[in-house]
Amino acid sequence: MDWRKIKLDLLMAMGSQLLQKLAGFVVLMVLARHLDKGVMGQFFLAGTLATFLALATELGVNRHLMRGVAQQPARALAALGHVLALRLPLMLIGYGVMAGAVFLLKRELTIPVLLTSLYVLIQEYSYSFGSLMLGLRRVAMRMVTTLIGQSLTVALVLGAVAMDAGLTTVLLGYVTANVVMIVLTVVLVRRNIGPFTLDWRLPEAWQIVRESLPFFLLSVLGVIHFKVDSLMLGILRDYQQVATYDAAYKFLEVSRFVVRPAAMVFFPLCSALAAQRDWPAYERVMRKLLMVSGGSGLAAAGIMMIVSGWVVSLVFGGAYADSVAVLRILYLAVPSVFLGFVATFLAPALHLERSAVQATGGCLMLNIALNALVIPRHGAPGAAWATLATETILAGWLLGLIGLRLDALKRGLVLAPVARGAAQANASSGPMAGGEEIMHHDATL
Repeated sequence: MDWRKIKLDLLMAMGSQLLQKLAGFVVLMVLARHLDKGVMGQFFLAGTLATFLALATELGVNRHLMRGVAQQPARALAALGHVLALRLPLMLIGYGVMAGAVFLLKRELTIPVLLTSLYVLIQEYSYSFGSLMLGLRRVAMRMVTTLIGQSLTVALVLGAVAMDAGLTTVLLGYVTANVVMIVLTVVLVRRNIGPFTLDWRLPEAWQIVRESLPFFLLSVLGVIHFKVDSLMLGILRDYQQVATYDAAYKFLEVSRFVVRPAAMVFFPLCSALAAQRDWPAYERVMRKLLMVSGGSGLAAAGIMMIVSGWVVSLVFGGAYADSVAVLRILYLAVPSVFLGFVATFLAPALHLERSAVQATGGCLMLNIALNALVIPRHGAPGAAWATLATETILAGWLLGLIGLRLDALKRGLVLAPVARGAAQANASSGPMAGGEEIMHHDATL
């Protein structure tokens, strides 16, 4: 392994994530002071619905694409063409369904949800190009496209606020920024990686869907686990409680920039190591990741206990003072969130995505049950305690699965993911060949 390149890629990925989160918080600071708190609650809720829509139309193909590109780089552009062709009609259908559902059920949210969904879908479509870049370890190119989109977003949103515009104009700024960003991304890919064409063949599309389904379920369950608190607060309480919780939750989201770059760099690397059956190297990488992520989570939680009141006031203003207590509860979960996040890409590298789906689904059901009990009486703080409990259980569950699988692989109890040579030999069977079949007793791991 070229640790010098790995460290450079990780540094670039962390810098990109940091600048992206800072840009997002600049926008939030401005909007929280420009828009009424109730309107901000609508904005947050529209974002949650748009996130669900993006997941429902993505089908897990991006993570499948990244793993496949890392193991079969020669077929990267062909795989990208299959994925882009598959996603486009799904996005259009999903957008139409969302428009009709919101108009019938929450008519006052129609414009915010439609505009938010539009820019989120465009952004999500660009992530397929990002998966290609990361699978090929073109981290610098991925960083450039991300920063272009964020810079345009900040400029257009600040311009809308300067004109004293409302939420609709602000969201149009988001849409415009993402349209420009994806056009520039296409140009960069064609010039620096190669030309690609959309491949509309149905058999190949169906194969991608089947192979990506566990990734899709894992992503959907994970996001629902993160977002269900806001939805249940909106249903069981009011928009004020949604804003209180989401203002605090934004800090939990931004904290993940510490570990998110690890997925950008190490998921392709670990996938390749697993395909090569290099278990000593895999374990060395895993131990380093868990030690650094766990220690970083503890440090972040300790710091936030001290500065929570100051940062909430700085970003959102005095109207969000009730978010401070929620933020402190949520940050107790940060070590588990960091470890769980690392586990969500270590497990698929070992073809454990199906087992990870079971773990995430079980914790989601527990989270919903806890929220139903505590939200009516305790509101946003109750939702935060439910998040702490379920994130801790989920991290332990996933890490246990990974440990058992590695032990079984080293002892030869299960077959390893396919080696590079075997994968290329099987390439003719589909757009991006999968791994060897696991023995039937794999489910017990």
